[in-house]
Amino acid sequence: MKKSMLIMILFGAFVSIQALTVFRPGSNRVSYDIELEPEEEANTNQQPAKIQVVFALDCTGSMGGLIQAAKDKIWSIATGLSQTQSNSDISFGFVFYRDRGDAFVTKHVALTRDMDLAYRELMDMRAAGGGDTPESVNQALFEAINQFQWDSSESVYKVVFLVGDAPPQMNYQDDVKYEKTCYNAVKKDIVINTVQCGKMRETTPIWQDIAQRAGGEYIQLEQSGSEVVIRCPHDKEISRLMGVIDETRVYYGTVEVRIKMEEKVKASEKIKSAASEEVQAKRAEFNYSNSLNNENYMGANELISDIQTGKVKLDQIKTEQLPEKMKSMTAAQRLQFVEALAAKRKEAEEKLAIEIKSRTAYVEQETAKMGEATINQSFSANVHQIVVKQAKTKNIVIDKKVKN
Repeated sequence: MKKSMLIMILFGAFVSIQALTVFRPGSNRVSYDIELEPEEEANTNQQPAKIQVVFALDCTGSMGGLIQAAKDKIWSIATGLSQTQSNSDISFGFVFYRDRGDAFVTKHVALTRDMDLAYRELMDMRAAGGGDTPESVNQALFEAINQFQWDSSESVYKVVFLVGDAPPQMNYQDDVKYEKTCYNAVKKDIVINTVQCGKMRETTPIWQDIAQRAGGEYIQLEQSGSEVVIRCPHDKEISRLMGVIDETRVYYGTVEVRIKMEEKVKASEKIKSAASEEVQAKRAEFNYSNSLNNENYMGANELISDIQTGKVKLDQIKTEQLPEKMKSMTAAQRLQFVEALAAKRKEAEEKLAIEIKSRTAYVEQETAKMGEATINQSFSANVHQIVVKQAKTKNIVIDKKVKN
């Protein structure tokens, strides 16, 4: 090849590369300004960490202490799991189980992001029945794995916690035995962890076997769950402020949509009337721990939020789709009503943020006095620590700090 031709080829290649290169402002590095494919662009956006948790919970008479612990601590568990590097998309579900011949064998709370609705069902659960030691563990596990809407994505961390004190009934001919259910759980990428309450000898080897077969962990706790309860001086005010925010929620849309959203309101009213101030404070912390939690708390078609975000304009909503209390108002009255609710909510939210920060500092101070050994032996702490470890396999990083 002639020298002149080689020079021309090299010069042409240099010009082609120069046509692709740009200098980014604020950087000394040269980069190639090449348009990314859509899927490459998607990978640059941090997606919410998606976690699905189902508790299969023995609700026979001996489990009263643990059921109360679940009621006291489920909000703390949820808040702890939301401590991720990005927003957390967390769903909880429950299988409550007893045995054949009891008032029920199993009851479900479907996987849901709406913690108020899930907690309303948990509040109603009482320990009763049992007495003959083996329980319908096989049925509860089968339903937990096969009758819930599990996400099929490989990036989602999916887990079942089997919590109980008695072994499964193994002589029911129409039962699907736990060995097969564990096999199916592995195929569906669902981890099963087992929590033995108490020290019944017959339970231990089976709980260990279930955890081993389904890629989980086995832990043994005191019958009560060994929970640590910290009553905080900020809880009462946090509870009051959360109640104020609850009262500012109003829903618009079709009759069906408004009826569905009113269920959210009823759930929060029940929590306010029946739950302790400590539980209500933990609920407030969870609902404002990240934006996704807040969206799930508010729900669909919440008028104040949708107007503030520009999703809808007040004067464009048909009268029949407005909340009942607004239908007879004039346009000016409607605007005044919405503005008053928005101002009331904003004031309460600003005060709530301060109170939650103060509560967090107080709780951390009190837990430090108790020591890690006391905190770490509790049901909620064990759940948190197991999830922190296992979620890493899905590249979900959760703060190790246990919430109380």
